[in-house]
Amino acid sequence: MRTIRRDYRDSTPESALSIPSSGLGQFVKDLANHHNVTYVRTFADEWGDAVTRLADDEVHVDHIQRLLISLRRAGKVSSDQMATILVRYLREKKARVRPV
Repeated sequence: MRTIRRDYRDSTPESALSIPSSGLGQFVKDLANHHNVTYVRTFADEWGDAVTRLADDEVHVDHIQRLLISLRRAGKVSSDQMATILVRYLREKKARVRPV
């Protein structure tokens, strides 16, 4: 029996993607919309959530992060691009949170 293997190499048509330094949430939404990409929960996602719960850890992945995961799975962004977008998005998100 042959196993189907997904190819997540960094050879994407989006290699010249211009990543903004702000407005990353909207950027990810627009990019996903442009490529008709939506988030579809997989067994790996379920497994990761179960392991996280069993470890008594809390990880909250929002809709933007899920779309970014889907863009990577679809090969629309490279690993490096995903990391850059995610870091900028999380920094932007953290900057909006007011200290208690």
